[in-house]
Amino acid sequence: MTEDESNSEGLMERQTTGEDRVRMTARQLSEPRTANWIASEADWSHEPTKRVLERLVDDGILHRDESGTHTTYYPDHRRQAVQEAMRLRDSGHTIEELTDRLVDMKTQIRDWEDEFGVESGTWDFRAGSAKLGSPTDKPTPSGIGS
Repeated sequence: MTEDESNSEGLMERQTTGEDRVRMTARQLSEPRTANWIASEADWSHEPTKRVLERLVDDGILHRDESGTHTTYYPDHRRQAVQEAMRLRDSGHTIEELTDRLVDMKTQIRDWEDEFGVESGTWDFRAGSAKLGSPTDKPTPSGIGS
């Protein structure tokens, strides 16, 4: 761990509460996780973590799955997508600026895939049904690649 990483982790712990860390961890989940896993990542105890997770479920931010041997929690990806779309809409950027940035990101992802010999597994999951096209493909304003 570098000195910068150590300083930033210490800063996060000093400036956030356990509840804040649970919320941040839960919102960044890419797969269902148990309350114990989330508590460990958030560096907080199990019972208060579970209470925060239940509030997030009640608020519609997380989903709870009790079908397995352990209860797991995962974000509502549709809600996240809508919130992100609203944030982008309100950001003041033009459609052309956002489209150019998306093309740049797709190109960077493909470069990493080539460099590391992998395919984008998590990207497809988080993006829902959106598939990455050619780096030169520009999506239309409706979000469907042209």
